[in-house]
Amino acid sequence: ATGSAGHYKLNNSAGGDSSLIRDKEQSNSDNLLVLTPRKPDDAKAIGEVVRERVDYEAGPTLIILPKWATAPDQKRRDWVVGLGILDKRIATETLKDLADGVEIGQNKHPTATMASWPGHPAVRFRLPENTQTISGDAFETIIADPSGGAVLARLEMGEVYILADPDLANNMGLKDKATARATLEMLWALNPEDPGTISFDVTVHGLGRSPNLLKLAFEPPFLAVTLCHFAAGLVAVLH
Repeated sequence: ATGSAGHYKLNNSAGGDSSLIRDKEQSNSDNLLVLTPRKPDDAKAIGEVVRERVDYEAGPTLIILPKWATAPDQKRRDWVVGLGILDKRIATETLKDLADGVEIGQNKHPTATMASWPGHPAVRFRLPENTQTISGDAFETIIADPSGGAVLARLEMGEVYILADPDLANNMGLKDKATARATLEMLWALNPEDPGTISFDVTVHGLGRSPNLLKLAFEPPFLAVTLCHFAAGLVAVLH
């Protein structure tokens, strides 16, 4: 329920082009890149990917913050079960390499509370009863809840967006047609130059491809060793 497979499939079903990033070298494309950190240990990897994309002037990046504590489902290996809402400090820590003074709010709202993106009337969400928000000097609010906390915010460093409440985009949220429609419109609006072209990163979670050893032999810092071996072999042949 707390995973992201739903909007990968939803985007494809709606005529978009979804792809999985299993190699960090594929991250610097013009696609919207979706990152889903789960724990504070992911902060360094998130920071590296985001800064490299900003320096490379790649496409926009969306970071979806964690909210739920989970455990493996004993009946279905690829599923997890929810254990309750995480301490909000977990979400704060996942952004520690990108921004200071991050504050996470967890606000109670009636189930009919709505929030929308000004200028994008199709991006209109019914907020979760327990809505997670983000605030701080490093963020520009795009979609706010009634308390003024940002549900969707933009980092001052560039085309880097934070979706504070994952229930607007995870499988749990997408079971509702209105939420699914609003989520899809939001994802497409974040990359107006190429709407619907979205990459979902899995390298942050350690699901990337294993390095190609032959390729690594010709890349720094291993290139120097390779050249030394080549030179030694050439000298041996000449001798």
